[in-house]
Order: sequence, then C-alpha cells, then structure tokens
Amino acid sequence: TGEVPSSIGKLKRLRYLEIISDSVTTVPNSITKLQSLETLSLLCSKITLLPGEIWKLQKLKHIYTHNDTVLTYMPSGLSHLTSIRTLEDFFVGKGIGCKLNELNGLIHLKGQLKIFNLENVSSARDCVEANLKGKPNLETLHLEWNDEGVNRVKIDFDVLGNLEPHQNLKALSIKGYRDNRFPRWMMDPLLPNLVAIILKQCRNCQNLPALGQLPSLKDVYLEELDALQFIEGGSVVRRQREWFPSLKEIYLIANPNLESWVKEEEEEVSLHSVVVLSVRNCPKLSTMPILPSLEQLTIEKCSEKLMLSLLKVNPEKNAPTSSLPNSSSLANLKYLDISSCDDLLSLSEDGLQNLASLETLNIQFCPRMTSLPEQGLGGLTSLVSLKISDCESLASLSGMRYLTALQNLHLARCEKMHILEDDMDGLTSLRTLEIEKIPNFVSIPKGLQNATALKEFIIFDCESLLHAFPEGILLPTTLEKLWIVKCDSLMSWPNGLGNLTSLVDLWITCSRNLQSLPEEMRHLTALKVLMIGGWDGLKTLPEWLKSFTSLRFLQIFYFPNLLFELKHRDIFLPDDIVSSFECECWSLQNLDLAGCKKLHISEDDMDGLTSLHTLMIENIPNLASITAGLQFVIALKKFVIKNCQGLLQAFPERISFPTTLERSSNLSRPEAMRCLPAFKVSNYNSFHNFARMAAKLHFPSSSSNL
Repeated sequence: TGEVPSSIGKLKRLRYLEIISDSVTTVPNSITKLQSLETLSLLCSKITLLPGEIWKLQKLKHIYTHNDTVLTYMPSGLSHLTSIRTLEDFFVGKGIGCKLNELNGLIHLKGQLKIFNLENVSSARDCVEANLKGKPNLETLHLEWNDEGVNRVKIDFDVLGNLEPHQNLKALSIKGYRDNRFPRWMMDPLLPNLVAIILKQCRNCQNLPALGQLPSLKDVYLEELDALQFIEGGSVVRRQREWFPSLKEIYLIANPNLESWVKEEEEEVSLHSVVVLSVRNCPKLSTMPILPSLEQLTIEKCSEKLMLSLLKVNPEKNAPTSSLPNSSSLANLKYLDISSCDDLLSLSEDGLQNLASLETLNIQFCPRMTSLPEQGLGGLTSLVSLKISDCESLASLSGMRYLTALQNLHLARCEKMHILEDDMDGLTSLRTLEIEKIPNFVSIPKGLQNATALKEFIIFDCESLLHAFPEGILLPTTLEKLWIVKCDSLMSWPNGLGNLTSLVDLWITCSRNLQSLPEEMRHLTALKVLMIGGWDGLKTLPEWLKSFTSLRFLQIFYFPNLLFELKHRDIFLPDDIVSSFECECWSLQNLDLAGCKKLHISEDDMDGLTSLHTLMIENIPNLASITAGLQFVIALKKFVIKNCQGLLQAFPERISFPTTLERSSNLSRPEAMRCLPAFKVSNYNSFHNFARMAAKLHFPSSSSNL
C-alpha cells in the first residue's frame, strides 16, 4: 500500500525496527510511542520526512536512512536524543526543522556523520554550537553544500571554519565549498589521525591544506577543483620521509587548471610510498613527483607530457633524461591503463623497457598513436594481459613476439593495424586471443600455432578474413572456445577443426560463403555449445549431430539482416530448415524455437528432453498443439508461447503440466496451474490477466473457470 500502519505504535517492547521499501513515503508518528526502541532503520528511498516527535524516543541509539534518501530536513528536538550513537545523515532545512546547534548534546555520536544542505545555514554560530570538536568517536565527516548559484562565499568560510572536528577524525570529505581558501584548522596539520581526504567541486579553491604534513594520510581524492594549479603551493619539506610519509593512493579527477604537484621545483621530489595513481581529465598537468613504489597507473584525457614525465622521458628528445636521479621510477608498476590521450604519438622505447614488472597494459582511444616501439615491448618481460582498442592510426605491433609471458591479448577497432606472419611467433603462454573489427586482418599468422596453451580464440567482425586457418596451419589442440563471428568474406571452415578434441564452445556465424557443416566436426565429442548460421545455403542438418551427447546449447539460425541474436542456452532454427527436427538424444537445458515457418513438432519430438529447464516457442505457424512428450520433461521450470497463430489448444486435456513449472505465459488452460506448488505467473498479477492475453492471441479462454 505504500504506508506503514499506525498500529505499529502498539508494539511497546519493540527494540529494533527496520523498514525496507521503495514505495513507503511517510512513517506514522505513532512509532514515537515505541519507548523501548533503540534502532530505527528506514531504508526507504522515498521517505521525505521523519516523524515530527521522534525526540520522544529517549532510548533511541541508532538512526539509519537510505543512501538515496530524499529527506530535506531533520525534525526539531534531536538534541533530546542524548543516547544517540549513530546518525549517519543530517539535513539542514531552509528555515525549517532542526538546526545544526542541536548536535551539541549528541556527544556519543560515533562512526560516520554526513551533513547536507550547508548552504541553508543562516548563522555561523549554529556551527560553533554543533561542537563537532567535542565528538571524539566520529571517524568520518562529510560536509556538503548544494550549488545554487548564490554568492555565499563569506558565510561558507565561516561555516566550515566552525565545523572543526576532533583530532581523532580519520576521513574528511568536503563537497561544494565555494570559498577560495580553507580555514585554519585545515591549513595547519591539526588532524594527525586523518587517513583519507576528499575535496570535490570546491571550484574556487586555489590553495590546498598542508596535506604533505599529515602523518597518517593514505588517500587523496581531488575532483573538479577548477581554480587549483598546484597541490603544494610552497616549498616542500626536503626530508622526503617526512613529506606525505603514509600516502598510498592519489586520485586527480577533472581539475582543468592543475599544472603540477609542486609549484616550486628546485629539485626532483618523491612520493616514496604511493602505489596507486589515477589521473583523469587534467589536460594541463605535465609533471608528477617520482613514484618509486607505484604499482597501478591510470591516465585518461591527459597530455603526452604527463605520460613522458611519468616514464622519465625528455619530451623534446623523446629519450630518457639521464640527469634524473631515478630514471626507472616505475620499476614496480604492475598495471598501466592509458585512455583518450589525443596527443600521444607513441610510448618511449626506453620508458617501456623500464617496466619490467608490468603485468597489464591497456591502451584505448589514442587516435594519433602510430606505433609501439618493438624493442620497448621486448622489455615487458612480465606482461600477462595486453588490450589495445580504438587507436585508429596504430599500424603495427611487431614487438608482440617478445611477449613470452603474455596470456591474454585483445585487439579491437584499429583501422590501420596489420598483423604480420611472424608477429605472434613467441606467444607460447597465450591462453586467450580476441581480434575484433581489424579491417586488414586477412589470415591467421603462422606463429599462432606455437601458442600451445591457447584455450580461447575469438574473431569478430573482420571483414577481410578469407581463411581462418590456411592450409598447413593447425589450431592448437588445447583450444576450448572458438568463435568466428560476422566475418563475411570467410571462404572455409578452420583447417584441422576435427582435431580439436577439447573444444566445448564453437560459433561460426554470418559468413556468407559457407554452405554446409564439415564432416570432421563429428569428432568434436566434447562440444557443449554450438552456434552456426548467417548463410543461406544450409538446407539439412547432418544426422551425426544427434551423436553429440555432451551438447547442451545449440543455436542454428538464419536472419540475413541481423548481426546475431544471442540468447545463451537457446536453440534457434532457420526459416528454411527441413520439415522436422528431432533432438531426442541431447541433454538440452534450454530450447527456443523461433521463426521456423516449415517446422513441424511431432508427438514424440520432445520425449527425451528430460533435462530441459526452459522452453520458448515463438512464431511457429505450424504448431497446432503441444506434444504429449512435454509432460515427461520433468525438469521444466519456464514455458512461454508467443505468436503461434495455428495453435488451437496449448495443453489438451490429456496432457498435464510438469509439476516443476514455476513460470509461464500465454497458455490456454491457466486453471491447470493450480496444482503446481512452485508456479508463478510471469509478468502478470492474476490469472485474469492470463485470460485476457489468451483472448488477444485467439486462444480458448478459460476465464469462466477462474
């Protein structure tokens, strides 16, 4: 109903109340009669008000609200709840409700406190009286202003200045603050236990607090600080172990004017303990301190200068800067992700050679990148995963053969890329290979047959591919998954396909030149998933398909204008398939018969489908009635029929439903479902909806029996 009954107030001994709902909008004031209540958890995203007399709950210790709550203010009288330990969210009302000063008496508050709508504070004195400094058990404090375009800079400074927390605070988050300076308690190192600081949308901020002097600080997150140019404005502490001594993770997000970490760089500085650096959309940032312990680096929408600086490369000569004290500052880097760097032309050969610990390299959306240096790739002796995508100018990867530790390779949407015959010679550890939309990819390189550990090979939308595996080149027998999808020019099936005795998943689709299934496929006895289609020459299915006793999922379709429609664990049959199709020997779990104009399902076609879980029949004009064999499908849970114009009676009287059925739709005998203990009508509120649907599809209606 969307309401909590007022009678809940009669539960006098209730100590814990939790309401979880997406429809409840109000809580009755009668809950204030629950004098024993200690925990009130309102996980309801649409509640707009807390009970007005909540102050009467004198034993209340914990108040929880939904993460996406739409509360706009707190009811007056919270100061009476002196037993409160947990009040995670506090909303300052605009001339209404509880003021900040009512936090004064809540001296036992602990854990997290988030104060929203600080733009509604009318007097800085309320902040003084809130006495956050007198709450030693608070660990996390979030302060947030909404950006309403009102010039309140002066009062914002006073508000923040009087919300000084206790020095035990571990995490501080400030969002929407509009002054260009921070108060004294932030500028001086008065928070010795602070572990994390988040500054977000403080758009006028020009100078940051002295973060480098906070001894416990581990995480720094700076986002949308539009006026910020430098993290450290003055001279830094020269004794490096005292400057950011505990810092582990740095996140710099969308700071358009940020130029450097340090304003005055008399000498190279180091952040010796940082292991994670993420820089996104900071176009003017050109340098960073040395990061000798860095393990994870993400660069997105930044300049080439920044990338070269991190690799310690001279941008003018594109060579290592020998004068730097630690030219291999990224020697411990394990993960590197470069994305949307429009002016990045290449990665330095010497810079790459320094990345001996690198395990994952992702490069995407770098339109001007033309190459990766061959010898530079040779230095990546620990590289396990390489993904390159959407680099339209990248022409070659000739250094790939040096990547002897590489296990996963994904190449996608690189218009000018050519893969040469010997490019994959040394990939002896390769386990997964994906090649997607590489227009110049004509044939599999010979070197791939040396990839004796290969298990998954996917080729997708390579329009120029003629021969998946030319004569004399055999697929590794370790292969378990082979997909060749939407390669319209493919002339033949992969050479040596029958030798892949470990293959369990095979897709060959949308290749207009293929005409039939090769005889050697019958040796794929481990096959569990088979998807073939996308050509119009197939008229019959070979008899040996019935011998695939391990096959669970079969998809056979012909839709000329469709890339592919993929419903895992389904079966698709083409419009021009032969008049009948038996599958009695298969242990199929899901069967979808769709758009088969000539298909006839005989009485015993489904007798052997004892493992079937889902049956969907759609657009089968010759379907007149459900086969008797279906009642022996003892595992069936879901059954759907759609748009079968010839269907006269879904379940004749002599056929009963499998008792395992849980969901169904569009059937003509809904009253028969009453004997099914697990049954639920899919997408309908009642059997009457079922009857109306049946009427629309010209099914015999049984609504009179409902």
